[in-house]
Amino acid sequence: MTVPAEFHRLAADAEAGLRAMQRAAEELGSRTVECRSADGSVTAVASLHGRMSELSLRHDALRIYDSESLGEAIADTIRAAQLQARSVYETEVRLSTPAAVGRYLDLLREACES
Repeated sequence: MTVPAEFHRLAADAEAGLRAMQRAAEELGSRTVECRSADGSVTAVASLHGRMSELSLRHDALRIYDSESLGEAIADTIRAAQLQARSVYETEVRLSTPAAVGRYLDLLREACES
């Protein structure tokens, strides 16, 4: 099988693009998202890598909820923050994917199919 010269050029471009994407993905981890429960009594902050960095309860949260309901509100708010963080992360990575990476992957798929 003969490999076109474009393939080698795209491979080099894709490799450089993937290194840049890796750096960008690492930097995205320093960004955060914040979610609040429906009534605003629970706030959760997650990094775009999904790590919880902050959880706060409004001063009257223990009067609004019983212990079981408060636990559910906390868990739901944390889950919402992590899901939002994942969505933002995936969107940012997709937007930062260099065209050369996409073209290189397309050529690889074509080569594997033939």
